[in-house]
Amino acid sequence: MNSELTHRGSIRRLDAKATVDSRKSQSVVLLLGLIAVAAACSTSSNSRDPGLEGLDVVSIEPALAVPGTEFFIEGRSFVGSQWGTTRVVFAGQFDDPGGSREVNVSASAEFLDFDELRVHVDDAFLAQMGTGSGTFRGEVFVEVISAVDGEPYRSRSLTKEIDFRDFLTPQVSRIDSEQLIFVNDKISVVGGFLLTKSEGQTVAVLSGCFMEVGGSACLDVPEVELPLVPLSQFDRTQATFAFHPKIAGIKAGTFRGDVVIRNRQPRFNSDSLSSAVEYDLTEPTVFAVSPASVSLGQFAKIEGGGFVGGEDGNSGLTLLELTGQFTPKGSSQGNPVD
Repeated sequence: MNSELTHRGSIRRLDAKATVDSRKSQSVVLLLGLIAVAAACSTSSNSRDPGLEGLDVVSIEPALAVPGTEFFIEGRSFVGSQWGTTRVVFAGQFDDPGGSREVNVSASAEFLDFDELRVHVDDAFLAQMGTGSGTFRGEVFVEVISAVDGEPYRSRSLTKEIDFRDFLTPQVSRIDSEQLIFVNDKISVVGGFLLTKSEGQTVAVLSGCFMEVGGSACLDVPEVELPLVPLSQFDRTQATFAFHPKIAGIKAGTFRGDVVIRNRQPRFNSDSLSSAVEYDLTEPTVFAVSPASVSLGQFAKIEGGGFVGGEDGNSGLTLLELTGQFTPKGSSQGNPVD
């Protein structure tokens, strides 16, 4: 009887001990689980991409776009494709003659540097914005999906107004004229709607006649196209072209004719109104030679006007003719130079 009671009592004590051990085990498991969750949260908060924390956008140019335009976005903390996928978002309203519509264009961006991106206004861009002439008004911002943590990072938004056109027809308000020039002198053009490099090419088209000094007739000059060079990257209003030797050669004389500014665009060309011009072309001239003392192999600087030549190899060659006398150091007699 007592033995049975003792045996049963032992069993109860063992059961009680097992229950306590089980509760301790569950407590340990719960504690370890809380530690793991805390560690995971700590790891997640520390894994944000530090290279994108300062992502910002400060400007976008140009403010007028056509098919082929390249937008240049300046900012901070831009990254290459190995560190993230970058897009530029244009979100707002597009107004055209047919009415207004909401747009949200997400365009792929090309990494140029840590502070500069480029976006191409190509068919994919226009398919989202919609073709035709109109004005976008809204927000522009940069968004990057990080390759480090897979999270999106977004810059602040810029409020922008951007005009979109199918094409541009150049306008001219002034072309330098009635002046004395050297061959290859730069002729200034002031107007509007000139093309940037990616959109096509803006050229000056000259035609007229040229009369040499002492000549009796003004000889016909057929159309000559010369590239316009803008004063700055996004300037559509001011540019220059060089009075190239292929217009009238290099001899002194007078050119009388007309200038038309032409936009050569992928689909077609468009011309400005014609402007009458007259230029008195003078012969090449040397203004100064420096330094006054040189050594064998040293370069001398020649200042003047009317020089020809260049990398294209099609502009002729300028030769400098020296006439005079060379006297060796320590010698009393010089040698003629011609």
